[in-house]
Amino acid sequence: MRGLGFAALSLHVLLCLVNGAYSRRTSSYVRSEFPSTDMPLDSEWFATPKGYNAPQQVHITQGDYDGKAVIISWVTPSEPAPTQVFYSKEENRYDQKAQGTMTNYTFYDYKSGYIHHCLVEGLEV
Repeated sequence: MRGLGFAALSLHVLLCLVNGAYSRRTSSYVRSEFPSTDMPLDSEWFATPKGYNAPQQVHITQGDYDGKAVIISWVTPSEPAPTQVFYSKEENRYDQKAQGTMTNYTFYDYKSGYIHHCLVEGLEV
């Protein structure tokens, strides 16, 4: 029984050494020694949208594997708002509508804005 334990330990050490031999470098990327130039916090891209309860933090992500749907997410900061997305094939027509969901959360003293998610399906590729 003692020989089996020694063999298992030896195998474990050997596997660790072999694994370590291949784990040194995974990419040719080398970070620059100089700091990056970040977008300044007072940039117009960070400005709060004009208008009361205007949508903020808008995100669009792929909604299915075929590329025929998108998920549109946004936050309204002040109060609940309709969770609908109007869209169309034609510019300025917006004759189709998708209905979404809305939620918010509280964490200790923090209360989130109203978080909206809307799945728009049946799009053309």
